[in-house]
Order: sequence, then C-alpha cells, then structure tokens
Amino acid sequence: ISVASYGGCFRNAKENQNEMMQEGLLPKLRATPSPAFAKIAIVSQHRFYLAMENHLIDGYLTEKFFQGLISSTVMVYMGAPDASSLSPAPNSFIDASRFSSVKELAAYLKKVDADEELYQYHFRWRENLTRPEDVSQAFLGLLRQDVTLMDENSMLCRTCKAAAASCAP
Repeated sequence: ISVASYGGCFRNAKENQNEMMQEGLLPKLRATPSPAFAKIAIVSQHRFYLAMENHLIDGYLTEKFFQGLISSTVMVYMGAPDASSLSPAPNSFIDASRFSSVKELAAYLKKVDADEELYQYHFRWRENLTRPEDVSQAFLGLLRQDVTLMDENSMLCRTCKAAAASCAP
C-alpha cells in the first residue's frame, strides 16, 4: 500500500494550499485557511486516512479522530482503546487495533479499496445523524458534555455538521 505522509516524520508528499483552494477543496473562508481546514482538505484527497494518537488511553480522542470523521475519506484509527464505543457508529472508522498485524490490516484495506460497496459502508453512519436513536449514546454524551456545543466552531459541532452535509442531496 502506498502511503502519502504530510507530517514531520517520513514526509514524502507536499500539499499546495493555493491549488486546493482553486480546485474548491479548501473553503474560501479566510485569505489563509486554518491548519485544521487544510488538513481535512488534504486528507479528503485520499481514500484512507491513518490517524494515530500519541497515547493509547481510554477516552483520549484528539482532533485527529474528529478530523477523520469530518473528512470525506475512510479513517483508519489507532488510539483510544474505547474509541468504538465513543464514535457515532461502529462503521464510522476502521479500528487498526482490531487486526493482529499490519499485514492483516493492509489486506483488509486492499479489500475495502477494491470493493466500492464495502468502502461506502464506512460512510453510512452519516445518513443517521438526523435520527439520534441511530447514533451511539456515548457519542451523544460527548455532544452533551461539550461546553462549547452552542459554538459552531467546536470540534464536535463541526463533525456533525460536516458529516450531515456530506449526505445532503
């Protein structure tokens, strides 16, 4: 599997924000897009996004996780052991920790990449955002606990809005 790395470690790809704005991949909200918008736009150009947390601790979900939910790609996540129970739905990401080896994970990613129906399975959770009964109760709990919920710039609020917008006709 080829990997495009935009980070400081193993950097083998370079983003061009001006090109992304011209192609409509970055919102034209500011003269200079925020790093978060740029990251989501870059991630969304790929079929998969590997999000790895610095610590594997229950409940430790950072912007990496939420940006993966916002992007229009399938997130492969390695982080909080309880991430599945805190996510909007079980199919909202691929949990890398569920595989016994990197080789097994790579085989599954190749399978998902080759099967469009299986690939789209990982986006179906977005269709249920208007029906709270179909969204994980733990995720709804995160929404209720978010003290900045009324602020539409909060990560959780942006996650829901972006995911719901991706389902709009």
